[in-house]
Amino acid sequence: MKVLAFTEWKPWHKFLFFCGFWPLYGLYYFQVNRLSAPDVSMLEVACSIPVFALIAHGVYFLMDRLLARRRIVAGVVCLLAFYAGVTVLTNWLANLVNGWLESPLDGGRQIRLTDGAFLANMIAMMSQYSLYAAAFFAMNSAVANARAKQVEAEARLREAERRLQAERDKQRYEYLLLSAQVSPHFMANLLDGWRLQLGREHRRIADAMERAYNLMVYYMEARLPAKRRVPLAMEISQLEAYTELAGHRGKSAHIQFHHEGELTGYTLPPTTLLTFLENSTKHGRTDLAEHPVRMEVTVADGKLSCICRNRVKEVPDTQSHGVGFANLRRRLELEYGSRFRLEANRKGDEYIVQLTIHYQ
Repeated sequence: MKVLAFTEWKPWHKFLFFCGFWPLYGLYYFQVNRLSAPDVSMLEVACSIPVFALIAHGVYFLMDRLLARRRIVAGVVCLLAFYAGVTVLTNWLANLVNGWLESPLDGGRQIRLTDGAFLANMIAMMSQYSLYAAAFFAMNSAVANARAKQVEAEARLREAERRLQAERDKQRYEYLLLSAQVSPHFMANLLDGWRLQLGREHRRIADAMERAYNLMVYYMEARLPAKRRVPLAMEISQLEAYTELAGHRGKSAHIQFHHEGELTGYTLPPTTLLTFLENSTKHGRTDLAEHPVRMEVTVADGKLSCICRNRVKEVPDTQSHGVGFANLRRRLELEYGSRFRLEANRKGDEYIVQLTIHYQ
């Protein structure tokens, strides 16, 4: 159950609380005083309760606004002024009530501020209700401190749960990444074994299998967090291997790949250009000698330009969901920010992808 400190109550809750508290306290005060003074009247009590409430609330207010905020001198001065004002007000009220009562106080005589009995009663009354206010303030402060510690503990618990969930997600993603590499590793080892067996008698097939093996290893290493970028020359060599392998799949595949410019010193996220060529051969037509898949890469003046074209299949073999393209765009955003431009458009029966990266 959530316990609220008094300062956390809504204003109308506080109003209702005190509207009920002080009348009940007045009945209690009346019954207790009748035991020692049977002639006490309800009118006397009704006139005294507002003074009691004024002292209690006034002292609480000054403690909350001044003393609790370490404004000691201002708090003491305001308390003394408050007590003096209450004394004057009570003296005036007592003399006013004197004329209303059937049995006037002190025989109906005028009660002066300098009367010893009056001052003694005022000191006792202000001390009593000041202690009540101080006790209520201390209790409320304790509840407020407990609530603050509870809120802090709940915040720490939520942070601990968030970190634990993040660690669980990290472990789950790491497991999925490792499990996803099981099959490629197996295939890579299998290809390497076949290459060694065919090396002596079937050199051409063995060379193709070696290129396929290196390409598969390149794809697997591209998933590693440390492989954020690779040399552009390495990506170009894998493009050449992919182009060569595409022509040895048992059917003609017409692919033209060309690059120019100095590659040394330039990098990019792994499989960036491979993604374009892979999508072109997967979703485009490679069986048209007069309209081959064409890819051109140019590096000049600190800028990389790549354009890849392919004829669109009238009936696609598989449906493209665009996930790989979206992932590649996000990777480029993380690496280059606004220094790259990636566009993919269809013009008639031709699909064109263009990438520009400004290194400088």
